[in-house]
Amino acid sequence: MTTDAAFSKMVRQRDGHCQRCGSGFRLEAAHIFGRGKFPTRHDPENAVALCWLCHDYLDTHPKEKEAYFRERMGDEAYEALQRRSNGVPSPNTTEDREP
Repeated sequence: MTTDAAFSKMVRQRDGHCQRCGSGFRLEAAHIFGRGKFPTRHDPENAVALCWLCHDYLDTHPKEKEAYFRERMGDEAYEALQRRSNGVPSPNTTEDREP
């Protein structure tokens, strides 16, 4: 099993049903920030189980996708995950503090 397949299985088992509509049919691991964002590709905070219909809908409606995940996570957590996905350290890390 590939790392991507194992990650997908873990997310689907963790959540058990679509986190948007509640369906258990054709679950997929849906990334909040796409798989191409390597810093968070296998980060459990960056994925939820969605049925294929909700996954397709959110991926084709980016403004609604952002609004859904901001409401689900809260703005602060969403923006922290977005920074991590872009490889930007959190402003609260010791690396960023002045001596």
